[in-house]
Amino acid sequence: RPTAQVIVTGHIHRPRIWRRPDGRMVINTGAFTPPGRSLAVDLKETVIRVRQVISRRGYFHPGTVIAEFPLADPASPAVSGSV
Repeated sequence: RPTAQVIVTGHIHRPRIWRRPDGRMVINTGAFTPPGRSLAVDLKETVIRVRQVISRRGYFHPGTVIAEFPLADPASPAVSGSV
């Protein structure tokens, strides 16, 4: 929480990615209902990827990567909270 680098939220109908004044990245994934499209977030140890969500024949699939953000090393003191 205090050391979070990225905030992921959803349900607000218009997907959006922005950086807060404190430097944290905010990713709103949108919703699976009109009027907007939806985004998916792939979280790996060192990177976060944001993808479009594609609907085909009633099923949802991960689509094109539209943004990618490196994450700090989990062993670093700034992330783990140790001094």
